[in-house]
Amino acid sequence: MAADQLHIHLISLKQGKTTQDVMRSIIETPMIRGKPHGWIHQPHSLNKNQLLQHDWNLFLVTREPKLPNAALEHIEAHLRIPFFIPKDRFEQLRSTLTSQPKASDKTPPLPQEWQGGGIPASAITNPKNGLLGCGELRLDPSMADFLSNALPSELANKPVSLFNLFKYKGSSAIHDDYMEDFKKGFGNSAGATVRFMGPVDGALISSDGSRAERCWDDVNLVQYDTIWHYAYMLSTDLYAPMNKKKVSGLDDTCILCVSEIELWK
Repeated sequence: MAADQLHIHLISLKQGKTTQDVMRSIIETPMIRGKPHGWIHQPHSLNKNQLLQHDWNLFLVTREPKLPNAALEHIEAHLRIPFFIPKDRFEQLRSTLTSQPKASDKTPPLPQEWQGGGIPASAITNPKNGLLGCGELRLDPSMADFLSNALPSELANKPVSLFNLFKYKGSSAIHDDYMEDFKKGFGNSAGATVRFMGPVDGALISSDGSRAERCWDDVNLVQYDTIWHYAYMLSTDLYAPMNKKKVSGLDDTCILCVSEIELWK
């Protein structure tokens, strides 16, 4: 199948600089642009230093691998992740360049106890004894606190995207099976839309030109109607066994919360 190469940019700004400074300096219209709001799930070991040593202020997906020098003047640190997506998915992304992210019209209402725009106490589980496994997700108190406060209040009921990197144990077969279960079980009920998914093309590249020693396998970006829809998904009995399956096939993973709609103001 024909594929197109794209490039994810994680950008940390110099003090006093803004996302607008960078965006005004970029000639190419990014395929996707958003503002990161912290790690829902941190990498356990793979590229941990490169991914976690900076607070990322801007998330871009571009066709061109390099940012212009005028943009680099505003940037303190920069990670680039090249990847491929199928031609039809690329065309679909390109068709949304001028479309503001919006909630799916197929999503049913959240249960009544979730209608208040927050996470009900009854949905929060007890903390696990010991560390969470790689890719293990639980709506425990720390996760509930993070999700409740990750976004500014005016964005909490707006669409939000989750950026994921995956390193598999062997092949991607288990994760592929998980993704099929995810689409069938949560594609509509969680307001979840996979914006893109594809193989990573080599190592992460830092702003100084250095490359990470080990590579991730796949990358994706999934949009949820709101952060509460994602939290609700984590709270369900249906998701727990699905998550267990996913964990069994992963060597490492990480999830970054990204607000695309924030840069449409």
